[in-house]
Amino acid sequence: MAAHESIITLPAPTNPQQYLRVELSSLVLLRLLSEGRLCAAEFRCLDAASHRTARKLLLRSCVGHLR
Repeated sequence: MAAHESIITLPAPTNPQQYLRVELSSLVLLRLLSEGRLCAAEFRCLDAASHRTARKLLLRSCVGHLR
């Protein structure tokens, strides 16, 4: 492990159904989907515009996997 790296241990969640409201850029969402670090079943969009954008990004990430 490099000197600048560290391991963070998080405690187990007390409520596994606890939800967080977060905001991230479309580029970050595309990267997470493309790298397989996040799948569509793991999140939901809170408005119609975000849902349309997320759907487009999901399709774009899938195309990248087919190449």
